[in-house]
Amino acid sequence: MKITTLKSLDKMITSIKINHAKRVLHFQLSYLAEMKNIHRFLICIAALTLASVASANHLKTANHLSETVLPNMQATPVATALPTEKSMLETSMMNQTNTSPNASSERELIVLVGDSTVTGKSRDKDQAGWGWALQQWTTDDIEVINTAVGGRSSRSFRSEGRWDDALKLTPDWIFIQFGHNDQKGKGPERESAPETDYRDHLRRYIQEAREHGAQPILVTPVCRRTYSVDGTLRDSLAPYAESVRIVAQEMQVPHIDLHNYSLNQLAQITDKEAIQRFSPEGTTDRTHFSLSASRIVAQWVLNLLEVEVPELASHFIRPNEVLNQE
Repeated sequence: MKITTLKSLDKMITSIKINHAKRVLHFQLSYLAEMKNIHRFLICIAALTLASVASANHLKTANHLSETVLPNMQATPVATALPTEKSMLETSMMNQTNTSPNASSERELIVLVGDSTVTGKSRDKDQAGWGWALQQWTTDDIEVINTAVGGRSSRSFRSEGRWDDALKLTPDWIFIQFGHNDQKGKGPERESAPETDYRDHLRRYIQEAREHGAQPILVTPVCRRTYSVDGTLRDSLAPYAESVRIVAQEMQVPHIDLHNYSLNQLAQITDKEAIQRFSPEGTTDRTHFSLSASRIVAQWVLNLLEVEVPELASHFIRPNEVLNQE
């Protein structure tokens, strides 16, 4: 069967009535189309579809494929990629025998929107945003899809079409965190003044999320780990955090004050300790997180969520080793 357009692929998915798989696949279509190789395109669509159908647990397999298989395929010849993809198809088909038809449709969906402090695990570094850890702690009745991308701001995430892609997933909840790349010096395609454009961007995100039936939750930007000579923590993101609080109150949406929480936590340790506990291995990076630090920050997010939106926080279970770090 020859399929040459995204529209016809979408009809194929709809025809087999896989509602939740469609959520996942819509996010993947634009990425796969850029590969301009119909063979890889169709193989990956089939693999993701079958993995999503198999069971509620196998929806996590679809996320795993999107994080590991798809990025690697960009530099992989078709001849060498096909055996691995064939293996994925066979495994997914075998697992269909235990499929529960209502398992995926009953699950709520959270979509994460933001920058590198939120995004998934790096392919080649000890680095991940807090969203990566959060995805690992879900109960069976909820799913988290992380659409955050490093280097994006409240302006560029929209201008690149990524916000539209997030809405196409038809989420129940959308977490929105920006600020780091909105700061002055990031260039006109990303910068947004905290008291003006940045607030307008947040208002528009909230309005459009609601129009699509999603509940937006604003997140203040996590604090950078930059210390002065005297050992005090410098806070360059305070104006953006304050704007999030103002817009959240103005538009009556929940907000997670991750900035204030992280500021208080980081103020209790030294610059050296911050590097040891939070920076990716082998670096003195004061913005991004190591994998272990991603879990710590995700824990902070859940601590705050338990206060602001307790009914949503109940859908997460934290590992004991993370709880012991409190």
